[in-house]
Amino acid sequence: MIHDELRALWEDRRKDYARTRALVSGEVIAEEVLHDLATLCQREDNEAITLQEAAVWSGYSPRHIGRLIREGKLDNVGRPNAPRVRRGQLPMKPGRLTSARDPLILKSKAQIARSIVHPMRSNDG
Repeated sequence: MIHDELRALWEDRRKDYARTRALVSGEVIAEEVLHDLATLCQREDNEAITLQEAAVWSGYSPRHIGRLIREGKLDNVGRPNAPRVRRGQLPMKPGRLTSARDPLILKSKAQIARSIVHPMRSNDG
């Protein structure tokens, strides 16, 4: 299950609840959502990603991650000449932005500093 599938599943359930005017237990709904989120997190943690992708997620360079594989600190779940690591096994570099795990929304330290100094200015371009 990926993020879009999970969102679509719960949007469909919401429509069904609204259509039938269902009265449901908040506890039961919360348990279902938490179960689905746990399943999604487990699948993401088990996902095999390239060293370049691992570098984006962890904050370490692909070279450093390759060294961790050679030293046996990370498992190579790919091939010898095309290594891959499990996302959930990656160490996170200290100082890395950990509140946003999506690499598409991570900002550089310089962008963050500029947004503090010039809060009304867009730093995207």
